Order: sequence, then C-alpha cells, then structure tokens
Amino acid sequence: MTIEAKKPAKIIHGTYGGAQLHRKRGEDMCDPCRKAAADYMRQYRRNRPDKYAQQRAVQDARGRALTRLAARHSVEFAAIYEEERGK
Repeated sequence: MTIEAKKPAKIIHGTYGGAQLHRKRGEDMCDPCRKAAADYMRQYRRNRPDKYAQQRAVQDARGRALTRLAARHSVEFAAIYEEERGK
C-alpha cells in the first residue's frame, strides 16, 4: 500500500481561505488576502462579541504569564528567543 502525497492547494487570493493558506505555508500574505482576513476578523468580532471577549481575556492572561515567566527565567528566555528568531 502506498500513500500518495497531497497536492499543494491553490491559493484563491482575496479570500479568508487564501489568507489561511499563506499562513500555513509561512508566506507573507498578498494585499487582497490580508484585506480579506482583516474583513473576516472585523466581522467575527462584531458578530460574536462574547466569544471574542473570552478569547481576548485568554490571550491577555497568556501574555501576562509569558512576561512573568521571562522575568523569572531571563537567561533561558533570551536563549530560546534568539534560537526562534534564527529559524
């Protein structure tokens, strides 16, 4: 039994799906895809304020935790940060 490789998806520019494929591939988004992603997120936040507020609270808590962790382990954090920047 052989496993066939999946064909790379074709990006449909100017769509949210196109923006997601750019991200998945690690590419910079083209302007039409960047606009589509911004429009999608703007609409998402407008239509789901409770869900967005909950997600935002989680992100904020994560950011504060990372800041505290970096302060407590500054040498290790700096080394990991530089390693990740080099990728």
